[in-house]
Amino acid sequence: MMVNNKYPLILLSGTAANETIFQWQTEAFQKVIPVKWVALKSSDTMEDYADKLAASIAEELTARFGKDSPCYIAGFSLGGMLASLVAKRFNTKACILIASIRKPSEFPKRLRHILGFICRYTTWLVVTAVFLVKIFARCFMPFLACGASPKRKILLQQIFGCSSWFLTQQLRMIYVWILDPKTWREDFTKDVAEWCDFPVYHIHGANDRLLLCNKTKPDKIVLGRHLLPLFQADEVNRYLASVMAENDGEN
Repeated sequence: MMVNNKYPLILLSGTAANETIFQWQTEAFQKVIPVKWVALKSSDTMEDYADKLAASIAEELTARFGKDSPCYIAGFSLGGMLASLVAKRFNTKACILIASIRKPSEFPKRLRHILGFICRYTTWLVVTAVFLVKIFARCFMPFLACGASPKRKILLQQIFGCSSWFLTQQLRMIYVWILDPKTWREDFTKDVAEWCDFPVYHIHGANDRLLLCNKTKPDKIVLGRHLLPLFQADEVNRYLASVMAENDGEN
């Protein structure tokens, strides 16, 4: 499908992923900005990082579509957690969460403990492990990718191409957002739609084993796991197009 969308679609990727995971969305929509991650400091909170992303997005949005152009902002996984924070800084028609959560308290308990342990005690083990994986990738990527479908090749690129330091900082930022009692905010249990002044939509995979579907409240559930933009691209694209069609005429 090819959609001549009226307003630009801004796409935020997930943990350990980059903008190439949205290849099938960038091919389907004419006006689209797949966002590249910007530098992340160890002291950055979600709000801090949303500011940095917004500054980066604003440059491209202004250059391509004009200052204060209306837009749609969609985020996958971690990108969905950031999407509403970034959307507050723009003339946003709607915010779309893809395989993400609507509030910190929806983060699965089993992952909270694992994430807390990693961030508190094993950060350098994660850095070392990712570094070793990247060395392995350089040696064996041609063999692993041989005969793989284009989507699986992109998945391998996501896995083997992530920065170990950047990944640990992303995990730490999520940890601060959902787990550290010192940073719990009054909206820890408040749904994102309750504090946004734009509509929020949510599509989720029924078999998502990372961010569980039954722990959140998506508007649309599709057959699939976590990597919806990649392996359920058609369903995601149709959902994005339907959200745009519903909101394009609104002021």
